[in-house]
Amino acid sequence: MSDHGQEFYEHGYYGHNSAYDMQQARCTFIFKDQNETKPEVVHHMTSHLDVVPTLMKRLGVTNPYSDYSHGENLFDKNYKRGCSFVGNWNENAIICKDNTFIISDIVTKAFDNQIRDTKSYKPVKLKDKSELNRVLMESLKQNSRFSH
Repeated sequence: MSDHGQEFYEHGYYGHNSAYDMQQARCTFIFKDQNETKPEVVHHMTSHLDVVPTLMKRLGVTNPYSDYSHGENLFDKNYKRGCSFVGNWNENAIICKDNTFIISDIVTKAFDNQIRDTKSYKPVKLKDKSELNRVLMESLKQNSRFSH
């Protein structure tokens, strides 16, 4: 498993930790289970948050995943991740199928957030911000679960 991808100017950035496009946000994850014999390539969105619940299930833990994680078991037949929360030292992003919402942690940039098309990584203006509001509220709710 890697923690990030690498970009070579596909969208005007080089390296990593400079953008939330797919070249930097996607990474390879290989999981080998001794009980599984058929290899599978997954093309839908997953998250590093899903690794712990997946391993805990394989280890026999029966608690609900929500007791200890924001993630889900990657092998649940109903597994579907709508968005993924990612971040670096100065900002966070919520990557969804169509849009990526970038939120600055720097106080002077608190209202200078960005919305980008997830596939092209070009800036977009949303006419209807209901999806943005829903995604932000869900993210705040999830991220506050383990905070005291």
